[in-house]
Amino acid sequence: MAGAPPPRRQFGIPGGPPRDPPGAGAGAGARPPPDYERYRNEMIRQIREDSISEVKRLLLPENIPPGFNINSLDPQGQSFLHHAVLRSRLAIASELIAAGADVNRAKEGLAAAFAGIYPIFDSAVMGDLPMIQLLIENGAHIELRSQGVTPFLAAVQGTHLMMIAYLINIAGANYQVLNGNGRNALDMLREALRVRQGREDIGELLDCASFLMGKGLRYAIGVEEAAAPAAGAGAEAAAEAEVRLIPLPRDFGMTDGEFVTRIQTVMERVASTISLPRMPAVKLIFQRAREARAAREAAAAGAAPAGGRRRKGKSKSKKTHRRRGRGQKHKTRRRRF
Repeated sequence: MAGAPPPRRQFGIPGGPPRDPPGAGAGAGARPPPDYERYRNEMIRQIREDSISEVKRLLLPENIPPGFNINSLDPQGQSFLHHAVLRSRLAIASELIAAGADVNRAKEGLAAAFAGIYPIFDSAVMGDLPMIQLLIENGAHIELRSQGVTPFLAAVQGTHLMMIAYLINIAGANYQVLNGNGRNALDMLREALRVRQGREDIGELLDCASFLMGKGLRYAIGVEEAAAPAAGAGAEAAAEAEVRLIPLPRDFGMTDGEFVTRIQTVMERVASTISLPRMPAVKLIFQRAREARAAREAAAAGAAPAGGRRRKGKSKSKKTHRRRGRGQKHKTRRRRF
């Protein structure tokens, strides 16, 4: 369209979030129109109350004020999707995304501790698996950086084992990434252990450290701050510095036996749980995909030859039975086809 402003870059994302209409967002320089303000306040209230029916009603085209941008920010610098993610409103977040909410829009205009935070960071640090899966499957970038960390490192800060395992095993996040201070996930966990020393709530932290050690992650800065050899140091000093990068169970207050037991338990937990984010909480989200898949399978089955049907009256296996004869008991056998 003639005269339209060129796309902008924001937070490293080409194009950035859609522009707000005049007066629709925070920091626009002019007070938003009354109908915009009323609409925004009503939507945020319904999100807080988890009223999915009212949110759907407000998202109808006839109920949205003309020119209102669903990605515009409130005076606190947050969009509707930010509010939904912070309150774990999964179904509402799905409706907002379907209506055009930008999953890669960051918060703006807040205090330095919160500005530039993306929805995926909130879900990662809270350990909200269904929410982060929804965001990633709708285009959220898993390697975004905010305040020196990625969503994976945000999950490490929250010591959420299943979130860490999901981001590595399913989403493919880089678990060797460094934060703004040059530390990786194991360095962060070791420092967090020093802070929590003597407290009882370190079990999840030790599980996270064991999982990452089991994945082969090593320290980035070594056990001592002076881990890097000095310039001109010999091969022996370089080898010693390399050894310091190898994590040991004692760094986390565990014996070798305790580490082996813990890592076996952790891997079993991950293997039995990591496939659950799609289960009932996300049932509504993936309903359409399942229906479409079922329709394709039904169409394919209709085209299959009729000879492939199973004959009636035949069971998959014979029932177990006991047979007595000549005073002997014969063990039952089960045949499988």
